[in-house]
Amino acid sequence: MRYIILFLIAILLPVFAFLNFNQYQTGNGPDLKNQAASVSLIASGENGSGEASSTASIELRKASANTRNIIFVGEENTAARYEEKIPAPSYSEPVHFPVLSAIREPYLERFKNPSFLPIRKWDVQIEDVHSASALVIEPATQKVLYHKNLFDVRPIASLTKLMTALIVSEEMDLTSEVTVSKDAVDTEGEAGNLVVDEKITVENLLYLLLVVSSNDAAVALEEYYNSYRTEQDKTFVAAMNRRAEALGLSDTFFVEPSGLNINNRSTAYDLARLADYVFQKPILRQVMSTQTIDVRSVDGVINHHLVNSNKLLGVLEGVLAGKTGFTDEAGESIVLFVKKGDKLDDYLIYVILGSDDRVKVARALIDWVRRAYVWE
Repeated sequence: MRYIILFLIAILLPVFAFLNFNQYQTGNGPDLKNQAASVSLIASGENGSGEASSTASIELRKASANTRNIIFVGEENTAARYEEKIPAPSYSEPVHFPVLSAIREPYLERFKNPSFLPIRKWDVQIEDVHSASALVIEPATQKVLYHKNLFDVRPIASLTKLMTALIVSEEMDLTSEVTVSKDAVDTEGEAGNLVVDEKITVENLLYLLLVVSSNDAAVALEEYYNSYRTEQDKTFVAAMNRRAEALGLSDTFFVEPSGLNINNRSTAYDLARLADYVFQKPILRQVMSTQTIDVRSVDGVINHHLVNSNKLLGVLEGVLAGKTGFTDEAGESIVLFVKKGDKLDDYLIYVILGSDDRVKVARALIDWVRRAYVWE
């Protein structure tokens, strides 16, 4: 009798599997549009708050049409200078972080070309990082290598300027000349040392914006953009929020372009998506990877010597580019693009929010990821 039951099971299982797969192929499967995204992760060790996280399966659920498509792989120092060759984008539009989630695909379709790398080395213990939120993600596969409060909405300080730069690169002529106003110069912060009535190109303001995180440059760019648009829904900030919505950044909102306002908010996950998109723009990739540069006013009289606020650029091997941020409310923050291997266009994105020492935390996290995973 036992053998007869086993025989029947062996016959019926493939039939049920075929019918289930065919149901998805013909579009008669369950409606996934409003289904919660379910992501499983295996965690082990002990987290920074002292809560035991022995090997367990944790189900993250977020009911949203914009399903977050992420794959959890694992849970949660030099004087030499490095000149990293910045990879040139090989496509016009980024393909990372697609809008459609893999959960919408037929189940078996996801296993046609599986990737098993990187492999977690579980003998390397999970380490808590001293920040409010943190994320390390491989954008090409969307595998999360480390995370801490990745969906917590927080003030993001000057990481706002990633979106500011994106709007500038997409909607403004880089050769246009901007006359710097007194209001721009009076904006909080000294970075850039712009001068009232100075004429400077949009491109040079972009360097001031991303290299030294100039708030004056952010306001000058906003004022120039708005001077040609009178409708309320066509302002620079409106464009920032429209772009966030178009990119599927559902937890991101802006009220001004510099990051001074605490109501500019996002999450570590949304910022990783935004950063990946920004890094595909050749001009923005070039600017963010610049260590030092001199930019001048249009008449050549005023010179601005810029040194990148990203203190890991050119110092820590593998760091390609990044953007820093700080306010008292947001704490120290940083987004980094770090090479993971020999391939030029193969990098990881690090996001650290709400830290007391972003450089120390970034160094520790980069070191941990290199020790905790096998890449080949």
